[in-house]
Amino acid sequence: MNEERRIVILFSSGFDSTLLLADAIKNSSPDVIVSAVVIDNSLTIKHQLEREHENQLLILRTLRKSFPDRQIEYQRIKIDSNWKVGHRANASGCLVQPLLWICNILPMLHEGDIVRIGYNSEDQAVRYQTELKNLWNAATAIQNDKNVKLEFPLITLTKAQVLERVFTEYDYLIEYITSCEGFYMKDKPCGRCIPCNNLKKALLTVGLM
Repeated sequence: MNEERRIVILFSSGFDSTLLLADAIKNSSPDVIVSAVVIDNSLTIKHQLEREHENQLLILRTLRKSFPDRQIEYQRIKIDSNWKVGHRANASGCLVQPLLWICNILPMLHEGDIVRIGYNSEDQAVRYQTELKNLWNAATAIQNDKNVKLEFPLITLTKAQVLERVFTEYDYLIEYITSCEGFYMKDKPCGRCIPCNNLKKALLTVGLM
């Protein structure tokens, strides 16, 4: 059995997870399935979920055209949670988001799967790598000792380095990537929210703005 029979990417259509997904598709062999898994919180504004879903599908459609011989899946897992997620969770060092992901994704995993989360070196949740790995090992043990791996491939990269790679290697995906908090209300980023300001700083750092 191929040890990398399936690579599971926790996908949000942000810069980090899009880079993870594109890298996995580009660098995998045609016999490996790359699965983009989205966690949908039913308490999120409906219009926001619809726009995010639309952008996710556009990214996947574009990647399928770019790599026609690759096997690419798309799965959505629906949850009900009033816990904060996204950049606010990362900024506060909150473990709720990865815990929600782990709890909801484990039942769908198969022997030999590799799960990748797109935390970069500036996400506060990376301070708890050891705890996350321990929780992962305990959870997989409960799941009949499934031989599944948890990886953080972007852990050594800053946000600016992530953006530099996306802008230089996958520029054709940029128009579909979601980072602005209010993008679902407008046709372009607001330029004022925390993700937009972080994006500006990172782009200035690598000379792309």
